Amino acid sequence: MKVSVKLFAMIREIVGYDEITIRLENQAPTVGDLRTQLLFDYPTLLPLLPFSQVAVNQEVVGDDVALNAEDEIAILPPVSGG
Repeated sequence: MKVSVKLFAMIREIVGYDEITIRLENQAPTVGDLRTQLLFDYPTLLPLLPFSQVAVNQEVVGDDVALNAEDEIAILPPVSGG
């Protein structure tokens, strides 16, 4: 299954795109599977991705949530302040 993923802030800068398409091999992929594939495809995300939130259909969810091809998925990196 292919899913579209919107990227923001530092994650967008690292990957170089606002939105990417990721192919997930599992029959019933989860957010955790998405994280694993993102790290495989973009290993430079390792410092940020474990601390980033994933929103599915505008709701922050855990790694056990199932994904559908038509879901709106966004990766929200940690916010820093100062």
